[in-house]
Amino acid sequence: MLEFDLFHFYRFLLAVLVASYALVRLALFLARWHDLGGDDPRGVGLLKRYVLLQLVRVRLWRFAREGLVIGLLLALLITLITLHTI
Repeated sequence: MLEFDLFHFYRFLLAVLVASYALVRLALFLARWHDLGGDDPRGVGLLKRYVLLQLVRVRLWRFAREGLVIGLLLALLITLITLHTI
């Protein structure tokens, strides 16, 4: 028979609520960002294109070391969580 653990249910419910909230906020932000440059072809549209151009021009190799550190810390976290559940 399955045991009901209130703490695990609370964590699951909290994760679902936070993920749903983040997804809705991201969708609303992207919808507003998409509609922002539609009515003003010069001002905000120009700013939007400039920001997108700067994002494309970012050189990813400059952030390789930080990405490697984040990846190693994530692997360590997953290993610790796996060892904790065994």
